[in-house]
Amino acid sequence: MAATWLSAAASFQDGLLQALQGRSQPPGLQAALFAVRWARDEAVKARLVILYRRRDFFATVPLPLRPEIERLGADLDAAISAFAQDFPGGAGLAAKERAAFLLIDLPSAAVRRYLAAGISPPAGVEDFVRRAFLATAPAQGKPD
Repeated sequence: MAATWLSAAASFQDGLLQALQGRSQPPGLQAALFAVRWARDEAVKARLVILYRRRDFFATVPLPLRPEIERLGADLDAAISAFAQDFPGGAGLAAKERAAFLLIDLPSAAVRRYLAAGISPPAGVEDFVRRAFLATAPAQGKPD
């Protein structure tokens, strides 16, 4: 089960990081929207990643899988930190927390109940994520 979760998490994270490297306006919006699209396109993998966390499997993960799990965590942390640097005062913990909310928590929350019910997130979810993202992301170049 841990190997299956790891494969699903790597699939999600690869796409998220690729979307984050694209220069969307505002920065990060396409990455947040990617999570919703991925949940729709990869429903089985998305259920594993959204409904379960690394800690749900880490205690029982075979030793050979632990370095990959740790690498995924470090890569995601680095990407979130880099994204937070785009925010005014981006070096602080508050900016990193906001970045994690925008990129991970917000889109995950938007699709969680659909995935838990075994249904695909409806088309309108992207609009909800977009509006929440725009309302929460700090204005670029202005004090927060």
